[in-house]
Amino acid sequence: MMAYKMKILLVDLLYIGDLLFLTPAIRVLSNAYPHAEIDVLVNSMSAPVLQHNPLIHRVISFSTKPRIDTPQTLFSVLRELRREHYDLAISFHGGNERAAILTGLSGAKRRGGFVKPPFHHLFTRKITTPVNDLIVQAPKHVTEIYIDLLSAMGVPHSSHNALEMWPGDEAIHNAEQMWADIGLSGKQPVIGIVSNASFAAKKWTIAGNAKLCDLLTQAGMTPLLFGSPADQEFVEAICKASSSNPISLAGRTSLLQLAALMRRCALIVAVDTGPCHIAASQHVPIVAIYSRTIRQVYAPLGTEYLFVAGDVSCLECNKSECDDMRCMTELSAERVFQSVQELQAHIASFR
Repeated sequence: MMAYKMKILLVDLLYIGDLLFLTPAIRVLSNAYPHAEIDVLVNSMSAPVLQHNPLIHRVISFSTKPRIDTPQTLFSVLRELRREHYDLAISFHGGNERAAILTGLSGAKRRGGFVKPPFHHLFTRKITTPVNDLIVQAPKHVTEIYIDLLSAMGVPHSSHNALEMWPGDEAIHNAEQMWADIGLSGKQPVIGIVSNASFAAKKWTIAGNAKLCDLLTQAGMTPLLFGSPADQEFVEAICKASSSNPISLAGRTSLLQLAALMRRCALIVAVDTGPCHIAASQHVPIVAIYSRTIRQVYAPLGTEYLFVAGDVSCLECNKSECDDMRCMTELSAERVFQSVQELQAHIASFR
């Protein structure tokens, strides 16, 4: 007789960095229930982050662009979920109505997670305090908050200390070829740069990025600019403002290829955005340009890192928008370059 396999559904419809923050919780679940099948319902834009994760049985993805009042998309996903007869479903996306409905009506025997009224009645175990409020009450890393949720659901606790993402063999091969095609087969250390972000309050300046490229080149390093298609205009402006002709791969890589390319870099300079945490998942050292971000809560786990920002008193304000951006505008390229050197020296001292 075949042994019964516990079936678990995790729901997280957020974006790249947020989904990477879920990976330690997936590791904890797998440790607690090594024979369980763990499925994860995700935003299709972020799905590649979990595509090759060996702990996951199935990644279920759908576009979150339609609103909750387009029933055909929602009902189609619900039918698919209910066919699976899950034992446990957990939502990690507390402020989202769609996530609450998909978790609460999934048909799972036990349904829990972060949820806000009026959808909390669909859950058998719920946490109605918003994640942002939990952060204010007792600042801790998001990954710890997620694992605390698992503990509240009765999942045995185990240690965790890193974000996880597997690029896959195809992406690794493509990255190797791309690396050679753009002439990066020499001995100069390559410094990856992630310069743009969806929130204006997280962006560093074009002039600062351009000057950093020049300083890195003068020091015998090769700057390599990363970005999505949406970042291309910003990255092109950096290249035009720089006198060192930096290499840009903005808009030319998939998320899996980005991870595979980042792991070949000596170090990454990144603002607080999804690719920063992709770099962390590849255990690449990071100079993290964090201004408004609460560092204790959103640090890039699993690698060596240094934080840097402009010298102002209002750092870690946690604002999405701000009229006073001196935390970024007054951050000099020289200071970021110095942080690169400091992190390199720190890493070298342990070799």
